[in-house]
Amino acid sequence: MVNVPLSQEVVVLLTEQEIARHWRNLFHRGGVDLSPETFQKAEALLDQIRPESPLRHRLGAELDELKKRQAGVPKKPARQTAKK
Repeated sequence: MVNVPLSQEVVVLLTEQEIARHWRNLFHRGGVDLSPETFQKAEALLDQIRPESPLRHRLGAELDELKKRQAGVPKKPARQTAKK
Protein backbone atom coordinates (compact mmCIF):
# COMPACT_ATOMS: atom_id res chain seq x y z
CA MET A 1 0.00 0.00 0.00
CA VAL A 2 1.36 3.40 -1.00
CA ASN A 3 0.74 6.36 1.27
CA VAL A 4 0.06 9.51 -0.74
CA PRO A 5 -0.03 12.81 1.14
CA LEU A 6 -3.44 14.48 1.00
CA SER A 7 -1.93 17.65 -0.41
CA GLN A 8 -0.95 15.90 -3.67
CA GLU A 9 -3.56 15.60 -6.38
CA VAL A 10 -3.41 13.02 -9.08
CA VAL A 11 -4.23 14.64 -12.42
CA VAL A 12 -5.39 12.38 -15.20
CA LEU A 13 -5.28 13.96 -18.63
CA LEU A 14 -7.77 12.68 -21.17
CA THR A 15 -7.58 12.92 -24.93
CA GLU A 16 -10.35 14.70 -26.82
CA GLN A 17 -11.58 11.31 -27.99
CA GLU A 18 -11.86 10.09 -24.39
CA ILE A 19 -13.62 13.28 -23.36
CA ALA A 20 -16.12 12.88 -26.20
CA ARG A 21 -16.77 9.29 -25.09
CA HIS A 22 -17.35 10.38 -21.48
CA TRP A 23 -19.64 13.16 -22.72
CA ARG A 24 -21.75 10.68 -24.67
CA ASN A 25 -21.99 8.49 -21.59
CA LEU A 26 -23.17 11.46 -19.53
CA PHE A 27 -25.83 12.79 -21.87
CA HIS A 28 -26.70 10.41 -24.68
CA ARG A 29 -27.70 7.23 -22.92
CA GLY A 30 -31.32 6.46 -22.07
CA GLY A 31 -32.81 8.02 -18.96
CA VAL A 32 -30.31 10.87 -18.66
CA ASP A 33 -30.35 12.55 -15.26
CA LEU A 34 -29.79 16.28 -15.74
CA SER A 35 -28.84 16.89 -12.14
CA PRO A 36 -26.42 19.55 -10.89
CA GLU A 37 -23.89 16.74 -10.39
CA THR A 38 -24.15 15.78 -14.07
CA PHE A 39 -23.57 19.39 -15.10
CA GLN A 40 -20.55 19.60 -12.79
CA LYS A 41 -19.08 16.48 -14.41
CA ALA A 42 -19.65 18.02 -17.84
CA GLU A 43 -17.96 21.27 -16.78
CA ALA A 44 -14.99 19.26 -15.48
CA LEU A 45 -14.69 17.53 -18.86
CA LEU A 46 -14.79 20.89 -20.67
CA ASP A 47 -12.04 22.22 -18.41
CA GLN A 48 -9.73 19.50 -19.74
CA ILE A 49 -10.02 20.68 -23.36
CA ARG A 50 -7.87 23.43 -24.89
CA PRO A 51 -9.78 26.75 -25.04
CA GLU A 52 -9.31 27.00 -28.82
CA SER A 53 -10.56 23.46 -29.50
CA PRO A 54 -13.62 23.11 -31.77
CA LEU A 55 -14.73 20.22 -29.54
CA ARG A 56 -14.76 22.52 -26.52
CA HIS A 57 -16.87 25.05 -28.42
CA ARG A 58 -19.35 22.39 -29.59
CA LEU A 59 -19.71 20.69 -26.21
CA GLY A 60 -19.93 24.05 -24.45
CA ALA A 61 -22.81 25.09 -26.70
CA GLU A 62 -24.50 21.72 -26.12
CA LEU A 63 -24.11 22.12 -22.36
CA ASP A 64 -25.62 25.61 -22.48
CA GLU A 65 -28.60 24.25 -24.41
CA LEU A 66 -29.09 21.41 -21.92
CA LYS A 67 -28.97 23.85 -19.01
CA LYS A 68 -31.59 26.05 -20.70
CA ARG A 69 -33.85 23.05 -21.26
CA GLN A 70 -33.43 21.99 -17.66
CA ALA A 71 -34.32 25.49 -16.48
CA GLY A 72 -37.42 25.48 -18.69
CA VAL A 73 -36.29 28.25 -21.04
CA PRO A 74 -38.14 27.79 -24.34
CA LYS A 75 -36.11 27.27 -27.47
CA LYS A 76 -36.04 30.09 -30.01
CA PRO A 77 -38.60 29.44 -32.76
CA ALA A 78 -37.22 28.75 -36.22
CA ARG A 79 -37.13 31.74 -38.50
CA GLN A 80 -40.08 31.86 -40.82
CA THR A 81 -39.77 33.12 -44.34
CA ALA A 82 -41.97 36.00 -45.38
CA LYS A 83 -44.92 35.01 -47.50
CA LYS A 84 -45.64 37.10 -50.56
